[in-house]
Amino acid sequence: MKAADPVRSDRAPGAPGSGRDDPAERGMLMATAVAGGKASMETILHTVLQEKEALMAERGSVLYRVSPEDSIGEAVRLMNEANVGCVLVMEGEQLVGIFSERDVMRLFTENEPGLTDRPVRDRMTSKPITVPPSLSVEKALLECTDRRVRHLPVVEEGQLLGLLSIGDLVRFVVKDKEGVISELMDYIHGP
Repeated sequence: MKAADPVRSDRAPGAPGSGRDDPAERGMLMATAVAGGKASMETILHTVLQEKEALMAERGSVLYRVSPEDSIGEAVRLMNEANVGCVLVMEGEQLVGIFSERDVMRLFTENEPGLTDRPVRDRMTSKPITVPPSLSVEKALLECTDRRVRHLPVVEEGQLLGLLSIGDLVRFVVKDKEGVISELMDYIHGP
């Protein structure tokens, strides 16, 4: 079976004739995406980046943070009250660590008196794995699975932009795949 030839476009994404405004061209781009064509991957990557920015705007608007000097007990209380899996450890605007459910689980094995009164800096994950906003969702998921982490701070030029969880990323991938299927069905069945 011959692979589909990639659809090429020298026009900017979203420009007239770029495939986004014409249902026939859009259908060809989506079909090429399924077949693995290069131009369609560029189109999908552009969409992925837009969606990821929207996801970060939604999820990143509330970042739960503590200072390195706050107690472990305070951090755990905040995580519990906010129903989140981690808090960011910040010195001013600088990300210095992350304190997660996994760190809390390690505390239970230590059985050390007064541990919840100690500062977060004693048990946080220093130098957390961060990702740039330009990283694809798929590569971000690979980072999570390869490094066995559930939360990725998104950082650009030293500035914290947001926090995405593996759940956020999986939800995006599922929604994106549903969108591709819907576009293909619309193309097949027509308006």
